[in-house]
Amino acid sequence: MKKFIKASAVAFCVLALMTTSQSAYAKGFNLSYNGIPVTSTVSSEIVNDRLLVPLRAIADAMGCQTNYDSATKQITVKKSETVVTMWQGTSKASVNGETVFMDTMPITKSGTVLVPVR
Repeated sequence: MKKFIKASAVAFCVLALMTTSQSAYAKGFNLSYNGIPVTSTVSSEIVNDRLLVPLRAIADAMGCQTNYDSATKQITVKKSETVVTMWQGTSKASVNGETVFMDTMPITKSGTVLVPVR
């Protein structure tokens, strides 16, 4: 009888943990910049344990200029003297001409580019 109670308690704990983690992912994310909510037609999403956010919505909130070249799949973000260039399909990026590598590639979702936060 004690084995049954222990097994039931362990099973309950495992199920409780699974339910909690599922509901945490289901809630989505509220984006803000300097305390001001940032809205987008496309929601943020987790890919390879990394949060990806809609680039244009965040860049606009930060006062950046964005450009997307569909022929080369090049994404450019400019603010003051800083220029960040990324390409879809690769983790390679450039910050003011210096090559850097991201751990997650930008993706497109419903016509919106999502980029990793970090």
